[in-house]
Amino acid sequence: MDKCECGCTEFIYDPETGEVICHKCGLVVRTEHFKEETISTGYTVDGENVHSAPENIMFPYKKMVTDIDPSGVDSRGVKLKNNMHRLRKIQWQTAQRETRNITKATMVINNVGERYNIPRDIRQDAMFLFRKAQNAGVLKGRSVAAVALAAVYIAQRNSGYAKTSRFIIKIAREFNVTRRTLNRCIREILDLINIKLEMPNHMQLAMKIASQTAVPPQVLNEAIKLLQKTRPMMITKNPAATAAAAIYIAALRLNINPPTQSTLAGTAAVTDVTIRHCIKTMQKAMVKAGLPLPTYKPRYAKPTVNMQRQNQAAN
Repeated sequence: MDKCECGCTEFIYDPETGEVICHKCGLVVRTEHFKEETISTGYTVDGENVHSAPENIMFPYKKMVTDIDPSGVDSRGVKLKNNMHRLRKIQWQTAQRETRNITKATMVINNVGERYNIPRDIRQDAMFLFRKAQNAGVLKGRSVAAVALAAVYIAQRNSGYAKTSRFIIKIAREFNVTRRTLNRCIREILDLINIKLEMPNHMQLAMKIASQTAVPPQVLNEAIKLLQKTRPMMITKNPAATAAAAIYIAALRLNINPPTQSTLAGTAAVTDVTIRHCIKTMQKAMVKAGLPLPTYKPRYAKPTVNMQRQNQAAN
């Protein structure tokens, strides 16, 4: 089509949408097929460049490779020939050690990410850290699972994803990785990439604990104000315990029954004694900051005989 309906013969081509537009009336004359930018593999077939999908750091070779399924069936469910098991064994044996380690680490990272809803970009950052640690020789004398879990912890802390250290320690037990081994791998990776992790934000922890214990919004706002005024004197305390203590004291200041100390301790993944120590320390910090101490005493329902029997049976 060399002429528009209005008689104009000048056209403008939009490379982003592939549309050919009339210069005079703005009518879309036709839409041409266009190709998005792809990454060339660097070889040609019959004089034309062959393109492939972009690289993915989660793959061992950063690209899709042919993998024989261990179930012995194809995509249609048809059973493969008997020599396929032998070919799969040869494929695994001939692969380099680095490639096998990356395959194992990918399985660990994806397993943890799918079970605990870790975003995909954090998984890719963890895989990048694992590859860097492998090239630096951190894997010598360490299990692949330990280094992979350490990379996941550093990636989620570096991105501000709200997860505590107890979260990754709990997962490490499932992979038979001790806390000491995990901490050592975390320190080695941090020394390798030369970064310092920031302490968890007390405000985020307070909001997380408040949502899990069904605390009213006014109590949460009061707890955030307490944390802002007493943070310089609570810097050496456990962040989760400090946030829980702030919620407890904030409820008392508003004459509201707070969650029990055992409930806050379970939510913050600390002991009841730690919560009580943080409450006393925060009260001293409030006195130094010139804040009045709460005078309200919580009133909880006394447990009945049936409740006591149920607690004894549960224990």
